[in-house]
Amino acid sequence: MRMGAVRVLVALAAVVCVIGGSSLLGCGRQSGHRGSVGEPEIGVTHTPGDHVGLYDESRGLFHLAGGHAALAVVVRVEFGKAGAGWVPMSGDWDGDGFDTVGVYDPENGEFYLGNGEAGEEARITFASGRRDKEWLPIAGDWDGDGTDTVGLYDPSSGKFYLTNRREGPPDVEFGFGGTKAKWVPLAGDWDGDGKDDVGLFDPATSKFRLRNGLASGKADVRFQFGSREHRWTPIAGDWDGDGTGTVGLYDPTGRRFYLTDRLAGGRAQVQFTLKVTGRDLAPVVGRWRHPSQLAGR
Repeated sequence: MRMGAVRVLVALAAVVCVIGGSSLLGCGRQSGHRGSVGEPEIGVTHTPGDHVGLYDESRGLFHLAGGHAALAVVVRVEFGKAGAGWVPMSGDWDGDGFDTVGVYDPENGEFYLGNGEAGEEARITFASGRRDKEWLPIAGDWDGDGTDTVGLYDPSSGKFYLTNRREGPPDVEFGFGGTKAKWVPLAGDWDGDGKDDVGLFDPATSKFRLRNGLASGKADVRFQFGSREHRWTPIAGDWDGDGTGTVGLYDPTGRRFYLTDRLAGGRAQVQFTLKVTGRDLAPVVGRWRHPSQLAGR
């Protein structure tokens, strides 16, 4: 099955920002807003490390932000089959140091991974061998080789199935967290060792459980971040570029992100609303290529 061509559009959210060199330059400052998990001061729109984005499943459209602020430059990438119920993903699929988008088709258990370049088909397409709609996709650099690969999490058994390849059986399989909570899986380099590990988030309690090492066992890090009343969506990324992954939350009602640089409870260091249009937007995280490079390659 082939996917339609990827279209890349560069847009500005609210203001014209300066583009120069290999990074997004600042668009000024925006004061933080009071919220339940923090009162930060948001600085210039471009920051080192990972950034966020939103996926509009109804249009098959990714909105990728170039900074941690409402006024960030946004790159729009059309990828995936609109309205098909596919799940957005992101990762450094080719090991070039930049993350690009992908989607997972739960109906057929198939992954479609792109490199984000204009006019190209999905660069990697493969079936996971699983066709259970309840299984959830996950991506990370499991072996530390600089290239992200994928995996699946089975909520009914509490098991992760991770692969370092694009075919064949899983390379790593283990249980973590049990099945009592309705866990949401996530991945990140929690200990800064260059390899991604897994974690779980319980929306009912807003608690994170993070594991160092791809094996069964107890959580190495546990904490509550955010309010248990909201049932927000968890995300993970290296927000400050220090080589260690931390977490965040996305509020779909206000399209607001809350990011922390600590693996602990407390207030968010950064919070902002990404000003994009669409309904039922799902968050994604990655170190996106500079907009001019992405659109011009």
